[in-house]
Amino acid sequence: MSTANEISITLPPELAARAQLAAKQERRSVNEIVQEALTSYLGQSEMALDASWQKIFEYGEAKGREMGITCEEDVDRILGEFRTENRN
Repeated sequence: MSTANEISITLPPELAARAQLAAKQERRSVNEIVQEALTSYLGQSEMALDASWQKIFEYGEAKGREMGITCEEDVDRILGEFRTENRN
């Protein structure tokens, strides 16, 4: 039973040739080269996404402090006040 999923990708001829040359020079398979490249790319993308979320959380925390929000009850109270004011 295989522990890997097989997928098919299409590469431009120049990129395929570069991958094949790198694999030959490193005595590895093209599959290993592509796996390593994809793992690196996804790791960098995930770090960038984490950094973006961190900025969003920091912004939210700063705005909360400006509004005097210190707990969930404060959020419930402010939402209740907003809903009451905007029912008309």
